[in-house]
Amino acid sequence: MDLLMPALGVVLMLMGAGYLYKAFVAIVQGRLWYFSGFLPFTIVSPWFVFAPPDERKSNSLAKVKDAIWVPIFFGPIFVICSVLCLSAGADLANLPGTSTTNRILTSWTSDKTPVIVFDKKHYKMQFPAMVKTANKISKMFFNRTVEIKEQDKLLPAGG
Repeated sequence: MDLLMPALGVVLMLMGAGYLYKAFVAIVQGRLWYFSGFLPFTIVSPWFVFAPPDERKSNSLAKVKDAIWVPIFFGPIFVICSVLCLSAGADLANLPGTSTTNRILTSWTSDKTPVIVFDKKHYKMQFPAMVKTANKISKMFFNRTVEIKEQDKLLPAGG
């Protein structure tokens, strides 16, 4: 069991490196690799296809998509997946993964709310900075009252 967690951490870090490569291909080249065929698997297949398909085979299940929405949509998604896999994998491999990520994302200040918290015991990630920011944004937009002065009212009093 002692060797299983670092091995799982190395696998997660390799997946993070793969997602970083996929982000590079999506952002710079505007390409996305996916499996065609069964629709539910086609939707999630960009996260599982790590190697480019053989373009010489026309009847291959793996396909390439070149579109303008790939760098806009999938580039940031793959970067986020890469950061999450790299930091969680480093934590499982007994390296400073989420602490380094938090230090980078908070500009090396320790008094700010951490962005990522990884629990090795239960294998779950929490995002306290996102919760704090979401609460502030919801208060900005939804806890507002419109105060109309008496002279600005359009209806006469009592009517």
